[in-house]
Amino acid sequence: MKMVQRYIDSMCEELDGAKEYAEYYIIYKNSHPQWAKMYSKMAEDELTHADYVRTMAQEFVDGLSYVSDKDKDYWKMAIDYFADMTAKAKLMLSK
Repeated sequence: MKMVQRYIDSMCEELDGAKEYAEYYIIYKNSHPQWAKMYSKMAEDELTHADYVRTMAQEFVDGLSYVSDKDKDYWKMAIDYFADMTAKAKLMLSK
């Protein structure tokens, strides 16, 4: 699962970036709309990157010949975190 952990770490880094950019979008949307637009685009890009990593990780996990129940639970938690953080960032960008 070491490789899966790398995927999870990478996915989380992308999601953290999306959240940070979405926060800047909110900060600047009234005072600097052009900056806000750029931050929104950057947040969307990070969400796309996170989804790419999630897809690759899922394919990797699906290709493993054996995954323990503990590792399956850990992977499910990571996917739930991905869904939650993606929804939060998209909600921030919709304000």
